[in-house]
Amino acid sequence: MDPSSPTLQHLKAAFLSMEPTDCIISLARDTGGGRITEEIQCFILEHCIKYVDNKGSVQNNIYITSLLKKIIVELESSCDDVLEGLYELYACCMTSLKGVGSSRTFRTISYFFPDGSKNLVVPLQCSLNMLEGDTGCFIWPSSLFMSEFILSYPELFLNKFCFEVGSGVGLVGIALAFSKCYRVVLSDGGLSSLANMKCNLELNQLCTEDEALGGTLQHANKVECRFLPWESTSETELQGYQPDIVLGADVIYDPLCVPHLVRVLANLLKREGTKPNMGEEKKSLEASSHCHDSDEYEATDDNGNSKECLHGSSNRISHDGGSRYSRYSNPSKSERYSNLHATSCHQPESSCFATSSCESVRDEARKAPVAYIAQVIRKEETFDYFLKTAEEARLVVIDVTGKWKPMNLLPYMRSYDRSSISLYEVSYAQNGLN
Repeated sequence: MDPSSPTLQHLKAAFLSMEPTDCIISLARDTGGGRITEEIQCFILEHCIKYVDNKGSVQNNIYITSLLKKIIVELESSCDDVLEGLYELYACCMTSLKGVGSSRTFRTISYFFPDGSKNLVVPLQCSLNMLEGDTGCFIWPSSLFMSEFILSYPELFLNKFCFEVGSGVGLVGIALAFSKCYRVVLSDGGLSSLANMKCNLELNQLCTEDEALGGTLQHANKVECRFLPWESTSETELQGYQPDIVLGADVIYDPLCVPHLVRVLANLLKREGTKPNMGEEKKSLEASSHCHDSDEYEATDDNGNSKECLHGSSNRISHDGGSRYSRYSNPSKSERYSNLHATSCHQPESSCFATSSCESVRDEARKAPVAYIAQVIRKEETFDYFLKTAEEARLVVIDVTGKWKPMNLLPYMRSYDRSSISLYEVSYAQNGLN
């Protein structure tokens, strides 16, 4: 088998990104025509496992051990031959693991562009479990979506000043640097997340603001990292940035932090002569002691017992033909959240990456400032509260999920459910709401 074939490269990419072992088994079966053949076993051993041998952390070794066990059990249960090398490596892993080690691991995210002309490989130090360590060191699904969005429509970001809130591991910032932005600022409210983010920028040969220019990348990309706690950063500092585009991925999660997030977005998007209608600044900060930063906040799923937003709201998340959008009971307000597909790219998907022939992309690139928020809505009450608070701050929120569909640049990532993620465009109503 040709190791450079797309199917085998996808299998390797899935392994390097540490996809769940069931997904690896499924890909291996598909590649082998329904079976994990000896050729596939050999590829996994020689081109996947040995590729990262002695390069990973304890957590990487635990993952490899788990995968080897899964493959061996799968083969033995189907009475297929198991390569002796798999048995030997599994025994070696079992004896070397002591069961104690760091919760951090290394994952590699590989982006496959449809024309095959180039791929982007992004190594990241992160946490395997969002409940171990802090949420800022976990790769959230929306950050994968946002990175695909950026790489699918690079002309939107070309020569733009882009500012990300809640940057976490820095994946979105790395995609922005690849898209040749004029300036990239990544921010996070957790000091450990910020330190981890800087490590990831170095892993990807990107200079940070306190390093000399002339890095290994052709364009000597420089990415700035900023400590930015939402609840305490001053309006003066926020308004001093004046970015063209603000980005955020999975940043709407805790209702206690929603007012602070909205305040940050409003001040980043507003321009001189306008003022966010947020009341006295101290009023917006009154719950600051309750807003956990990314190092402390324990994420919860739909069955969790996190604190609920008690603010009443008529906003609801509606579903219409698979498109999620915001709808108010007041028709005049509803108009502001409709017409989601007024401008869409009608070029074939393969040509959208070039974007030079896509008029809507060029038109959108001229708009500034604007924010793009990629979000999995886990609790509708929290998102409704965000919409209500955003409106009070003169922010206009539009669902553009159908308008800006990213290319599938992660075809091997079977655990990544793109359909669960929505993309929202947020702008500041400089002259009042219409």
